[in-house]
Amino acid sequence: MATYHVKQTEGDWQPIEADDVEGASESYVDQYADPAEGSTYWIVLTVLTPTAEEIRIESYAVDPLEPECPSSAGHHWTTSGQARGNGGGVRWVDRCSHCGLERHRDTWAQDRVTGRQGLDAVRYVRRSESEAVPN
Repeated sequence: MATYHVKQTEGDWQPIEADDVEGASESYVDQYADPAEGSTYWIVLTVLTPTAEEIRIESYAVDPLEPECPSSAGHHWTTSGQARGNGGGVRWVDRCSHCGLERHRDTWAQDRVTGRQGLDAVRYVRRSESEAVPN
């Protein structure tokens, strides 16, 4: 392990112990990014390696926390079969057969800040009984 320093565009350098740039980025996001957003969002990171090389990472994904399933077995995701094309990717909805939570996936999402496309995104939707879509 080595000490890397990581920051967001306007942030302060944070020392992170990691094996490589990817590990340092992941640790930084786990510690400092806010996963409470309703869906995936992207941040720009700069990583300073132990050899003082600066590496800029565009569109690092911060996924929302997956809500817990009230079932002791945890979520059991089933695909709704409603996949549809979206740009160069696909959108689809998985639904938990235990609690009804929907997981919306998009393999051609767009970063609203940078405009970059072709990113993977996820968001979770809990529908009321009256608006739930059957499996």
